[in-house]
Amino acid sequence: MSGVNLALGHTADDLLDEKGRLPPSIKMNDAKNEAFLKQIGVSGLDIELMDICNEEDMQQLKKGFRLRFPVFMANILKILLYRGEEKLACLLTAYYEISLDEEMIFTAVENKQYAWLNFVWAFGKNYLNSRRMPNAKQVHFLQLFECIKKYYQRADLYRRDMRTVCKWMFPGNDDILHALLHHREDSLCLEFMGYYSRFLEGGELFLFALEHGNSNFMQKALLESAFDKSIFKD
Repeated sequence: MSGVNLALGHTADDLLDEKGRLPPSIKMNDAKNEAFLKQIGVSGLDIELMDICNEEDMQQLKKGFRLRFPVFMANILKILLYRGEEKLACLLTAYYEISLDEEMIFTAVENKQYAWLNFVWAFGKNYLNSRRMPNAKQVHFLQLFECIKKYYQRADLYRRDMRTVCKWMFPGNDDILHALLHHREDSLCLEFMGYYSRFLEGGELFLFALEHGNSNFMQKALLESAFDKSIFKD
C-alpha cells in the first residue's frame, strides 16, 4: 500500500504508526484517537451518524450510494464541462449513470459542446434525473432543438447547430425528422431524410407534415418518392 493516494490527500504511509502498523479501530469514547480523527478529517458527528451493525445496514448504505451516485457524477461533469474537458466528460457519460438537469443541456448548447451531447444521446443518458428513477423524463430531439432555437435568435445560427445535431446520424427511435418538421425546418428535413429514412415508413410523418402544413417538405419528398407507396393504399 506504500505511496497509494487515499482520500483527503493522505497516503497509506501517513496512517501507519512508528512500527508500521495501522491504527486500531476507532471508538467514539476513546480520547486517544482524537488526534487521529482530526488528522484524517473525520468529526465525531460523522461517525455518530454512521451506524453499520448488520447486513441490513450495509444494504441500506449501498442503496443510498446508488441513488446519489448519478447526482455526484453529474456534478463532476459540470466541473469538467466548465473547464473545457469535453473528451473526459464524454468518457464519464459513456461509462457511468448520470442525473442531468435542464441547465446542463442549455449550458452545453451555449458552449457548443455537441460532442458531449452526442454521447448523452448515443448512450441513452438523455433524461432529466437519472434514467433509472421513476421520475425520470426523457429529453427528445424536439426539446433539444427548442433549446437551440431559444439560445440563438438568428435562423442561420440555430440552423447551423441543428445541422450539427443531425450529423450525429443517431440510430435510435427518437424521430428527428418529426422534430425538424415541428420546428418548420423543412429544408433540413429534406437534407437528412435519406439517412433517417426509417422514419418515413408507416405514414405517421406523412400525416404529420400534411396536418402541420410542411408544404415545402411534402412537395419535394413526394417528387423524390420518399414515402412508401403502401401508405397511400390505406
